[in-house]
Amino acid sequence: MIHSLMERARWARSISAVVSVVEERQTLRSYVEDATEEVTIMAM
Repeated sequence: MIHSLMERARWARSISAVVSVVEERQTLRSYVEDATEEVTIMAM
Protein backbone atom coordinates (compact mmCIF):
# COMPACT_ATOMS: atom_id res chain seq x y z
CA MET A 1 0.00 0.00 0.00
CA ILE A 2 2.66 2.50 1.07
CA HIS A 3 4.84 1.41 -1.83
CA SER A 4 2.12 2.18 -4.35
CA LEU A 5 1.54 5.56 -2.71
CA MET A 6 5.24 6.38 -3.08
CA GLU A 7 5.10 5.26 -6.70
CA ARG A 8 2.04 7.42 -7.32
CA ALA A 9 3.71 10.45 -5.71
CA ARG A 10 6.76 9.98 -7.91
CA TRP A 11 4.57 9.79 -11.01
CA ALA A 12 2.68 12.93 -9.97
CA ARG A 13 5.97 14.79 -9.51
CA SER A 14 7.36 13.80 -12.90
CA ILE A 15 4.07 14.61 -14.64
CA SER A 16 3.91 18.07 -13.05
CA ALA A 17 7.56 18.65 -13.99
CA VAL A 18 6.81 17.78 -17.63
CA VAL A 19 3.74 20.02 -17.59
CA SER A 20 5.70 22.99 -16.23
CA VAL A 21 8.40 22.53 -18.88
CA VAL A 22 5.76 22.45 -21.63
CA GLU A 23 4.11 25.57 -20.22
CA GLU A 24 7.46 27.38 -20.13
CA ARG A 25 8.09 26.41 -23.74
CA GLN A 26 4.69 27.73 -24.80
CA THR A 27 5.24 31.09 -23.07
CA LEU A 28 8.70 31.27 -24.62
CA ARG A 29 7.28 30.50 -28.06
CA SER A 30 4.54 33.13 -27.76
CA TYR A 31 7.16 35.65 -26.56
CA VAL A 32 9.34 34.86 -29.59
CA GLU A 33 6.33 35.16 -31.90
CA ASP A 34 5.45 38.57 -30.42
CA ALA A 35 9.03 39.76 -30.87
CA THR A 36 9.08 38.49 -34.46
CA GLU A 37 5.85 40.37 -35.23
CA GLU A 38 7.28 43.57 -33.75
CA VAL A 39 10.47 43.23 -35.81
CA THR A 40 8.44 42.58 -38.96
CA ILE A 41 6.30 45.67 -38.33
CA MET A 42 9.43 47.78 -37.71
CA ALA A 43 10.99 46.44 -40.92
CA MET A 44 7.95 47.63 -42.86
